[in-house]
Amino acid sequence: MGTKENIDSASSPGAIKISDITAGYIDFDSSTKEADMFIGDLGEVKNIVEYMFWDSNVDWIIYRSDDGSTWTLHTFRSAGTGCTDGGDQHAGSFSARYIKVIRGTSAWCGDGNVIRMKISGNSATHTTAPTQIDGGANFWQWESFTDSKTTPANTSVSYRYRTSANGTDWTSWVGSIGSVTSRTGDDSNNPTKYRYLQIEATLSNTDGASTPTIDSYTIGYHTNQKPNAPTAMTAVVN
Repeated sequence: MGTKENIDSASSPGAIKISDITAGYIDFDSSTKEADMFIGDLGEVKNIVEYMFWDSNVDWIIYRSDDGSTWTLHTFRSAGTGCTDGGDQHAGSFSARYIKVIRGTSAWCGDGNVIRMKISGNSATHTTAPTQIDGGANFWQWESFTDSKTTPANTSVSYRYRTSANGTDWTSWVGSIGSVTSRTGDDSNNPTKYRYLQIEATLSNTDGASTPTIDSYTIGYHTNQKPNAPTAMTAVVN
């Protein structure tokens, strides 16, 4: 259930892995640049092991950033061989979400220029369906999260959480189940209960050859069902 991006749930039924584990490339069309500067967004922080300019007869400076606000100088390179296919290729070995390229003394070769980033490793995301995890009509509070997973060397698993009172309107994603919204309003006077929990799992590798595996996870929560309130409950997702 839910949504899957590069997820393999077939080879080990009941578990999820990364489907395509190899390193990949991201290309940016520099014709979208503003004046003498180009900023590329990789979508999330990624490990960059190589970058190349196609048709880039420029001196250029490259900066990196994780948030798009604070920039760190990565390197300066003088102009390549001119406006010819093949580009100017260099090792990267840095991590960033945003890449800023500033034009130097020469000129861009015109529209259609490509900046290529080679990303080390790969990642996959699984998000539970909107109403898959439901605390029920007597829900009171989300309490805990425990997973069963295997993480070989060079792999990792991370989670984000959000809640909803109706399965449609969601709170912002947070990094801990202890930070989610369980209820709002006066607790003693029919508060709004955020009975639906959604979990986003991100599986990553940095070697382009390995994958972590999530077998299952367990969510602990409480209800406010009388006369034995609170009642401890668990939900198992696998």
